Amino acid sequence: MKYISALVILVLILFITSRDSDELWRDGNYVVAWINSDVFLAYGEPEEAFYGLVNSVSAVGFNKDYVVAKNVDSISKEVFFYIIDKAKQKSNQGINFSQKAAVTGPLSTVEFNSLIRELNLPSFTVEF
Repeated sequence: MKYISALVILVLILFITSRDSDELWRDGNYVVAWINSDVFLAYGEPEEAFYGLVNSVSAVGFNKDYVVAKNVDSISKEVFFYIIDKAKQKSNQGINFSQKAAVTGPLSTVEFNSLIRELNLPSFTVEF
């Protein structure tokens, strides 16, 4: 019995640690997920394909009009910001070649800060 318990625990540990992707955050059809340690923001229907919008996401925020994402370049460590306009995303009706038409960025900190009030952008509420 002791060996069976140990074997079950070992199998569970292997199963849990062998996962190479997961969903970290969702707002409707927007999802932050990771695959092989890269965290990215994507858009799509849960039962269909997702289209990548922003790679290497470190934080997101959202309101009824926008999703904002923060990205840190893995080499230079420079911080960039992205604004996703939900109305533009819906208006292209999921056509994959135009998914990024709703994305503004990469923006510098100065550029992003100048748009916060103008567009009533949300704060970053989730960090990864």
